[in-house]
Amino acid sequence: MVNVPEVIDHLHQLNVSHCTIVIAYDSDDVDVISRQEIQNMKLFRGITVIDLNDILPTAEFPREIRAGAAALIAIEEADFFVGNSVSTLSATIIRQRRQKRLWAAQYNRGAIPLSEFIPGFSIAWVFALRGKDKRYDEMMKVAVKSALQQTSLIPYVMVHPDESRYDRVQWLRSQGVQVCIHQPTWELKLLEILKRSTESARKSSHLYSFPDMVLGTFFRLDIAVLPELLQFEHVLYTDTDVLFNKDITDMQGEGLKLPSTIQLSIETPNLAVLNAGVYFASLRFLRETHAGLIQALLSSKSIDYGVYGPGDQGLLNMYYEAGLKKAGLLSEELFNAKAYSTTIQARIVHFHGPKPSDYEEAVRKGSCTRFPVLCDQGVKSELFCRLFNTWIQHCVDECLHYPYLRERCRKEHLFLH
Repeated sequence: MVNVPEVIDHLHQLNVSHCTIVIAYDSDDVDVISRQEIQNMKLFRGITVIDLNDILPTAEFPREIRAGAAALIAIEEADFFVGNSVSTLSATIIRQRRQKRLWAAQYNRGAIPLSEFIPGFSIAWVFALRGKDKRYDEMMKVAVKSALQQTSLIPYVMVHPDESRYDRVQWLRSQGVQVCIHQPTWELKLLEILKRSTESARKSSHLYSFPDMVLGTFFRLDIAVLPELLQFEHVLYTDTDVLFNKDITDMQGEGLKLPSTIQLSIETPNLAVLNAGVYFASLRFLRETHAGLIQALLSSKSIDYGVYGPGDQGLLNMYYEAGLKKAGLLSEELFNAKAYSTTIQARIVHFHGPKPSDYEEAVRKGSCTRFPVLCDQGVKSELFCRLFNTWIQHCVDECLHYPYLRERCRKEHLFLH
């Protein structure tokens, strides 16, 4: 909304009061009636409205001076900022506020045009944590460290209220990750569906044999309803077993293109389903379709979705099939490169299937128990030691030592850490 009385009335409906709104605009661009409406809103229902034109009249102050004053207030003083991202001034303010981790939103829709020419327009990166299994914490910390060091992403994590006091949550807060405490309304219903599912459906993934793991994988379905993300137009979701090699938010060249729906990449070349371990989406699209997505979940009789595959990935493939076709594929080579077949251009590497501990076992024993084919493919890759070296550099103190991988890469003169 850009009509000031509507904005004020909407804020009143949300019980927002006792705050000050500073409105900046060119008076020449606003008709007389609208100007009068703004004047009438100077003090309305506990909300103070300051018209910047009353302080710096258009007739007396050059455009650049008024823009500078607006920018100073918006970047240094305001708790919140909302602007038209087509405006160079507003786009610059959004960029600088997000770099400072300050709330900034646009009232229009779509991409920020300036982002195609200037890097550093941060977007939200969200991942979810659920369950007591600590084996994934090591990879999660590498994902966070590499994102903070290599990208301009703003990290958010979904955490269930029952787990909000876990040590890993305190660590995430210490790293500046925004923690979103959330409890889905559909948890108990999902557990009922799991009980009704056939044994073959539950065995379709090693994750689906345990209720906590099922709740953990489906947790991400509620990204759209997180209030912490209201300021953003787009979101990047990843699993916790990823490594960020390069920034992904420069919209030039090979950078991410902003979709109007949702983008996933292929699971593997021989599978028709798409992998939901990394996806990029319009938050507006996710919000508009969220109720239908949850309804599709609750109306299902199984956690297996037939040709679309099992679990939340199967549900996303099924429910968003039309949107996925419209948006096109997210580049696997760049944004969901598998660790066993990564490329030097990869910006996000996904430890899809085998994890670092599996590769350690493969080097030590000649094969790994869980994913023997993929482990063998990975350790034989020419780029594997380069990948491992990068991964281990982001590992925090709790990281395992991986002596066999270290020795293997040292012999190849590729282990530098």
